[in-house]
Amino acid sequence: MRLLLSVPLSVCEAHGAVKRLLYSDLYNTFFTCDPKGSHLGSGGGTSWLLERCYQSERNDSMKTEDDDDFEGWLLREQRIIIHSGGQSRRLPSYGPCGKLLLPVPVFRWSRGQTCDQTLLDLQMPLYEEVMRRAPSHLRTLVSCGDVLILLNQPLPPAPEDADVVCYAVREEVDRLRNHGVFFLSHEAPDELDMMLQKPSIREIHEYTATRRCVMDIGLWLLSDRAVRVLRTRSMAGNRTKCSVFADGFREYDLYGEFGLALGKQPLRHDPLVQQLRVKIVTLPEARFFHYGTTEDMIFSTVAIQNTERSSEKFLRAAMSRHPAAVFQNARVHTTLAEDQRSIWVENSEVSAGWSLQHHSVITGVPRNTWTLHVPAYVCIDVVPVRGEGGGDKKGWVARPYGFNDPFVGTLQEKARNFLGCH
Repeated sequence: MRLLLSVPLSVCEAHGAVKRLLYSDLYNTFFTCDPKGSHLGSGGGTSWLLERCYQSERNDSMKTEDDDDFEGWLLREQRIIIHSGGQSRRLPSYGPCGKLLLPVPVFRWSRGQTCDQTLLDLQMPLYEEVMRRAPSHLRTLVSCGDVLILLNQPLPPAPEDADVVCYAVREEVDRLRNHGVFFLSHEAPDELDMMLQKPSIREIHEYTATRRCVMDIGLWLLSDRAVRVLRTRSMAGNRTKCSVFADGFREYDLYGEFGLALGKQPLRHDPLVQQLRVKIVTLPEARFFHYGTTEDMIFSTVAIQNTERSSEKFLRAAMSRHPAAVFQNARVHTTLAEDQRSIWVENSEVSAGWSLQHHSVITGVPRNTWTLHVPAYVCIDVVPVRGEGGGDKKGWVARPYGFNDPFVGTLQEKARNFLGCH
């Protein structure tokens, strides 16, 4: 089984110490990024990642019998693909390394976890279990790098008669509007009628009048046939109204384009994609945690810490809720009041002269004796830099930003939003 990772350009260009975090004795890992200056999306990025891995293995192979074409290469083994190559504008503290390497505190109710664990470490057990139980023709798993799924029950089996298997959870309507949603027939609860991406509440109510709905968790199994169709749609071909990048690949979204053409009554017309057989597997009692934004990161971490596995511990859990402040590999010398919530301090020192309010993320701050007031909704990320010419002279650069800054537009635009200010 191979692990294929889509990572930011900064990781591909980084020194060995960063890259070693992505390698493991447990996984045969390959990682790359989108072509420089491009954004291929989750669909084009999946095809590009497979192509780059295929070409890398061909170049490394010294045996002519291993020199398969792409179709033959797909047949060789299972592959887990995780996407974490975006700009992470809504979670800038971990944008340079990708959300896969986001450090996640040990769950206080867990056993066997490590203090240096990452989101990738916590994702892999479920993905491996999915692949162990997948039918032989479903060889490729594709998932988002900013989600974590915790199961309370055994994993249901994947259907045999499908080219695409999508996993889902049941969620409240208010949360559905921020994610992909599958609309299913009442008569056949694993049959997809159509998929919508971030539907409005009005659309959800309209389509659920005659159907049930579940939320996409971004975990899909693809047959070799589905991979071929996805690859075809990820190539520019004769299309002229799209940006074409390296080797003819174009921007194409797995969830927002490919997914919308799946099902019995898809809202996006694509005869090639519509030929694929698709099934939905709803995970009963599963819990979905999103790490897409700064707020999500803190909310999900605190929610996990407040989760208990066994019902007999409910009373203790209710009496000892985890505070909405997270400290990892940090020295914090200032005291926090109970109302100072939504604070994340990682790989940093907050000395006694600091004053924190609430809704702040502090990362990378070196040892210090500063006197510093950090207003509410202000975050600080500090990165080490070398002097010109790569000499021994070192320094630090502070990068302040707002807790909810969207990082959209230019500084000249009137609608810009930086440090929470227009």
